[in-house]
Amino acid sequence: MDKDEIKLLDVFLALRVGYFGIFPEVELICWLRSVQLSGDPTTKLLAVQPTESFDQSKVQPRAFEATESSIAAAEVQALGALLIELGFPERGPRVRDTSEAGSIWWAHLTFEVGVNGKSRRLELGLGPEGIAGQDADGLRRVFRILLGMGKIQNEWSILLFQEKERPT
Repeated sequence: MDKDEIKLLDVFLALRVGYFGIFPEVELICWLRSVQLSGDPTTKLLAVQPTESFDQSKVQPRAFEATESSIAAAEVQALGALLIELGFPERGPRVRDTSEAGSIWWAHLTFEVGVNGKSRRLELGLGPEGIAGQDADGLRRVFRILLGMGKIQNEWSILLFQEKERPT
């Protein structure tokens, strides 16, 4: 499939984290939808992220911020090309779980890509090593673009696009 053949693109990302077996905390939800009926695609990106850092000593709920952005056609085409290069939606990227049982924190990534109604879902445990495997660099490029589109930056987003970084 060629990036020019993409008429409908759905991208969903969720990142959950936790410490010492506590209940998971949602750190990031990002959803992009692009529809091209004629001419340039119409694209919206919704990002939901906490307004404050996770503090395991606090038990009260945190506040979240949701922002919606319109995305330029060139950015969507670049993202679509990378997703197709990684094999979506026919196959998922070749990456491996890097979670470590001995780590004081854990992270779980859910990433789903739909192209023209066909979808592929990736579930991945992440540890201090971050994303690893044959397609790790390509997947990190996808996340850099996606998070850049939504102007997303928090203490955990670095885990999605840099190698061997442990959040503090």
